[in-house]
Amino acid sequence: MDTLSKSRAVHATAEPPARRRRGKTNEDTRSASGYDRWAFLKYRFSQLWDRSYFDLPVAGIERAFYASVGHFETLYGVQFHDRSRRAFPDNVLEDFEKISGWFSAHHPGRQVITGWSGKGYPCLTTYNAFDTGGYLYYIPIKPLYERLKDKQRPAVKNILLSIFAYLYKVANISMYSDHRSSFYNTFFSYTCMTVEDEYDFGEEEKAEFLQHYHYQLDAGEKLRAILGNPCHLRSFRRRLDALQKVDYAPKTLVQIAQTIYDMYEAYLDRSILKEPMTTTTPFCYDEQAHETVWMEDYLAFVWDLEDKIVFEHVMSVIQWHLEEKVHVEAPVAFQVFDRPQKQIAHDLSFAAATFNIVERLIETLISEL
Repeated sequence: MDTLSKSRAVHATAEPPARRRRGKTNEDTRSASGYDRWAFLKYRFSQLWDRSYFDLPVAGIERAFYASVGHFETLYGVQFHDRSRRAFPDNVLEDFEKISGWFSAHHPGRQVITGWSGKGYPCLTTYNAFDTGGYLYYIPIKPLYERLKDKQRPAVKNILLSIFAYLYKVANISMYSDHRSSFYNTFFSYTCMTVEDEYDFGEEEKAEFLQHYHYQLDAGEKLRAILGNPCHLRSFRRRLDALQKVDYAPKTLVQIAQTIYDMYEAYLDRSILKEPMTTTTPFCYDEQAHETVWMEDYLAFVWDLEDKIVFEHVMSVIQWHLEEKVHVEAPVAFQVFDRPQKQIAHDLSFAAATFNIVERLIETLISEL
């Protein structure tokens, strides 16, 4: 983590002081992949006292809610006998708070909330969000780009192409140069506009910045085109075998390549950016959009973490941008009790495997390649 502390800024998720908002926000720059971040599959999560509930028949609300309580009790082997005798909605609210308190005490780190079932009625839902640690997971592409013409160590170059192709094509991690990506619009191009308009920059300094900026932009686009070739994924197994036979490959790179290949085989086309997501709070309101750190903001390809000419300025923009945020988007595992459940389902192993291997890859790219 010492190495990472230099290259990835830690973002505190506590609410920052109020300040005037400037520049573009993420609600203007949705994901290139086009999926609905608020979808949470087919369920919309809401606070129990959301006024929209009162548009439903009271008997239907009570029947659906207490049916979900029964499914919850059966799965967790607990009985809440002393149900509230108060009138609606106080009875539902009182019993929900009782169940929520029990669940938090017996299952730390998880929460019970209310969701809308497929039929539109409230039901208990347990949920568990993955803790990303508040880090910025920025993967430098420079070590790969500089090896594209390397004829001395082809096994390393080829395995890096397969690793990066998996992260780009399958995991859907965005490239900083992609004009459709949140990272490009929110940070990279915005930094360029800021420098061009900055009076404190001398003409020579500004010219140097723009030269490096356009070089990095072109490099990112060239690498995007290369990684789009399906041969890099088709050749993954063969390249891994070749890597294991050479003596010049770093052991950590061999281990990382094996782990990513195993993930590719086990999870097929599963992408971390297409997993169900939540923000710091599970209640999805549109006004939270501009207060949220999206996953594309903290998980992306960048040029070089040690770059003092362009990336240092980009990081300044990122830090300023993140200081204004309150919520953080993260993968979530949830279980909806609108029907009987056979087992507890809070599996975040895919998210854990993805962030762990990305972290190890970043460390290796910085220290060994």
